[in-house]
Amino acid sequence: MTSSLLAAAPAAALLALGNWGMRNLEDLVPAGASPDRRRKDERSLRRGARSCFGLGALFAVFAVVLGVSSVVGG
Repeated sequence: MTSSLLAAAPAAALLALGNWGMRNLEDLVPAGASPDRRRKDERSLRRGARSCFGLGALFAVFAVVLGVSSVVGG
């Protein structure tokens, strides 16, 4: 059971980081940047937030699989 908790911790952290990044996207890009640079930075940050969501989901699935296997396997 502890292995599933160890996998759930980075899942929660990555999902929270991705959520925070998506919510604060406008604040993370410098206001004085040119429009082209601003679009490029926003796209890059959005891609990073989606990557955090994807990795967080992967860790969450891994935690569930470890939890189920520890219950079923005894």
